[in-house]
Amino acid sequence: MTDAASLAAATEASQDKPLLGLFADGNMPVRWEGPKASYHGNIDKPPVTCTPNPKRDASVPTLAQMTEKAIDLLSRNEKGFFLQVEGASIDKQDHAANPCGQIGETVDLDEAVQKALEFARKDGNTLVIVTADHAHASQIIPADSKAPGLTEL
Repeated sequence: MTDAASLAAATEASQDKPLLGLFADGNMPVRWEGPKASYHGNIDKPPVTCTPNPKRDASVPTLAQMTEKAIDLLSRNEKGFFLQVEGASIDKQDHAANPCGQIGETVDLDEAVQKALEFARKDGNTLVIVTADHAHASQIIPADSKAPGLTEL
């Protein structure tokens, strides 16, 4: 599978017939774009507006679409299944100081989690765990801050 249409058309996946989706040559395009984060030293600057990323058109499947399809196919297994869904670009966009990219990718993950929760409610025998491997404060605390609660060694 290489696009949203081929993902939607997929009807079977098993140990004998595995399914692989390769939807981008590298990182998938982010949902929203906008200016890079900057520290102005005050809050008098105008707010930033995020806009839809034109590189993310209808041919690019969303994380929610991929999650929903994976659940649909995997839930047919009588023995159950384990599915890991990762919103990896949230972290990548934060490291790139791209608040619009980071926020859009967080929305994407939230929509994917909603698909998992919908299935869990209907199934009644499913555990959904949402976690992060670490947090970021890089866009809310300037790098040279002596913020309360931060300890110097």
